[in-house]
Amino acid sequence: MPSKIILRYLDGKDKISLLNEVLDLSDFEETIEAERKSQGKDRADFNIAIKPNASMFVRRDDDGVTTDPLLVLSLVERLHEKGYTKISVVESSNAYELTFTNRNPITAMTAMGLNGGVHGFTSARSNMASHVAASDGRLLPYQLVDLGGDTTEVKSKEMPHGVLKLGTAWLKADFRISFAKFKTHVYGGYTLLIKNTYGSLPETDKMLHYHKKTGCAMPTIAQLKACPVHYGIIDGIIAADGWMGVKWDRAIPRRPGFILAGRNIGETERAACRIMGVKVDGSLMTKAALEFLAEPAELDGEIRPLEKWRNVPGFIYSGFPITEKFYNFYKFQQTLTDGLGTPPFRRKPVGLVLTYLLILPALLYAFHRRHWIVKKLTDMKLRWEIRSDLKAPRRVRFNLDRLDSPELEVLLECLKSDSTEPPRIYGHKLNSNGKWYLLPDSTFSRLVRIPEIIESLKTHSERSNCAHEIEARLRVLKTRTELS
Repeated sequence: MPSKIILRYLDGKDKISLLNEVLDLSDFEETIEAERKSQGKDRADFNIAIKPNASMFVRRDDDGVTTDPLLVLSLVERLHEKGYTKISVVESSNAYELTFTNRNPITAMTAMGLNGGVHGFTSARSNMASHVAASDGRLLPYQLVDLGGDTTEVKSKEMPHGVLKLGTAWLKADFRISFAKFKTHVYGGYTLLIKNTYGSLPETDKMLHYHKKTGCAMPTIAQLKACPVHYGIIDGIIAADGWMGVKWDRAIPRRPGFILAGRNIGETERAACRIMGVKVDGSLMTKAALEFLAEPAELDGEIRPLEKWRNVPGFIYSGFPITEKFYNFYKFQQTLTDGLGTPPFRRKPVGLVLTYLLILPALLYAFHRRHWIVKKLTDMKLRWEIRSDLKAPRRVRFNLDRLDSPELEVLLECLKSDSTEPPRIYGHKLNSNGKWYLLPDSTFSRLVRIPEIIESLKTHSERSNCAHEIEARLRVLKTRTELS
């Protein structure tokens, strides 16, 4: 029977509803149940590991670069509702550890919003307990795991010395889910399920430990044989394109607005390449993996043209594998194109010097900033329209600029309450003063600003003035919606 691949677009739905629709149609629970029964385990003892694309997180507003944490935590909630309670969200380090401070998989995952209930980042550790909220407000536990914190060596004929190191949590999982982001990449033109799964390998400097020694295809196949992935989901709600889609979305991301999922990650990836309009064999990593994973498959869904989408030029991704043999050159260009981060991630001094002094990175950064300027002009237009109502303290106005109407409405209600406690965020659910708010269309980069604004307002007068400005913003945004 052909493998089933489901593609669906938002079309007026919120993204949480869309995720659940795609999982229903793609026989998600049936796939888990078949694997559980084959292993003879109870649901409560069945260990599920979810690997999102999280290691590339360094800038809060780049929503198109990493897997949406609200979708990941919605998946955790769904699994709990079905009786699967032993759940880990896992990630490993990457080359950003060489160029940014405070880099650690747990810090990255918590900073991007994968630790339900806390809106800040957590310092380096190998694992931590967190919670997502059920529909009735119950807190459901799961683990965040650094795959480099506890590793196991397995025999592998694909590797030079016959040994491959793997994260123990990934290796020992009974069911593995790759939850990738839909985006471009200079290596192969795209990065989807297979490269996201490759990212579970525990070594920090993957170019040095894998690419340089064997090329990327060999450890990819070795890891897939040792740790088969049972299900793949691609988050195409917000995405990043162009040469640097792997690193930033230039503050104004693309919005393809779809979710794609299937049991076979290779065939699901093949369908995603059709959506993106790229050659599957452009990536040596994916080409090798597809030969290993290939099976009959059927796509259920309409492929729609991507609007204003720019893929990586062929001469870039066709030549990039050459850099695998020249590690120092790779490390140099990696440093040049990293840009800046938001707290707690700061560029290391050597990287800052290279970025600011050399012409090429300056041009790349200027291109990035051009899109930021467009966003800034939009913000200034809104401020001009409410100029007589600019009452909020200036220190919170940047955060207010980043909020859409749903978040502004929740923030307004929180400010008008008597509670001074900051809200707690559990995926797309926000709890304030004992009341739950559902914000399924938000992003964590917007949600996290609600508690930050509340915490920064020190007096009753500041809260009142901020509420006054929010009301003015909502009036303007409502008028714009009606006119459109």
